[in-house]
Amino acid sequence: MWKKIYNLIDEPDEIEITQKASISSGTEGLSQIPALFGSEDWWKLVGTDLLPLRIIQGIVSDLYLSGHLDYPQFEVDDGSQKTQWDIYGGDSNYVLGTKVRIKYVLMDFKNNDPVLKGEKCECVISVEIDT
Repeated sequence: MWKKIYNLIDEPDEIEITQKASISSGTEGLSQIPALFGSEDWWKLVGTDLLPLRIIQGIVSDLYLSGHLDYPQFEVDDGSQKTQWDIYGGDSNYVLGTKVRIKYVLMDFKNNDPVLKGEKCECVISVEIDT
């Protein structure tokens, strides 16, 4: 049975921070194409051809701290590849060997960030674990 441990729609502060960065003239944030992240229009596009919903499902194969050892992340092994993800929904939900399913969409970063030009942001919609 899948248990949702993170749902972006329940994170208005996270959405607001990303929206403010995206709207600002600075280099941080996401492109507003096809819509502003987390907006009503954006949610309507999730799962369509303009913003396809992607799913990674596998097992938690590693837990670690990145950055200055202060940024919790985990690795998912789906049987063909291993991918790295930020921990959402509380560290205690992530245990080695636990089945996990991540739903996400890909978005471009703002064009005015030369470091991230051409890179995609994996915007996590939800994380579920098999209980």
